[in-house]
Amino acid sequence: MIQRYKICVCKTKSCSERFSKDVKEKFIELVRKQRLGDRVCIGDGGCYGHCTIGPNVFIIGPIPDDQWEDYRTRDFLPGDDGPPKRIYNGVSPNDCLELLEKHCLKDQKEAAS
Repeated sequence: MIQRYKICVCKTKSCSERFSKDVKEKFIELVRKQRLGDRVCIGDGGCYGHCTIGPNVFIIGPIPDDQWEDYRTRDFLPGDDGPPKRIYNGVSPNDCLELLEKHCLKDQKEAAS
């Protein structure tokens, strides 16, 4: 079973001033390099209420197959009954690989076992 994830990077003014665009570009680069485009999508996020400690990143997943298309094509966060989500604050491009490995790649390896 393929484990799918969405990574949302805040793009509001406060996070943008802290280089959230660089964080998003790094995630995109890593997803391409790891050939994870069919299981991990990168999206824009809105305000998560942690503006002073941004850039903020939400990692959503694993996302069930029947919900994947909605998460892949729309920018929204799951409610309490949705897929698991985790927020990270103060994310830099140097943190992206570790977060990708911790969530997306780790679960891929476990699912294959």
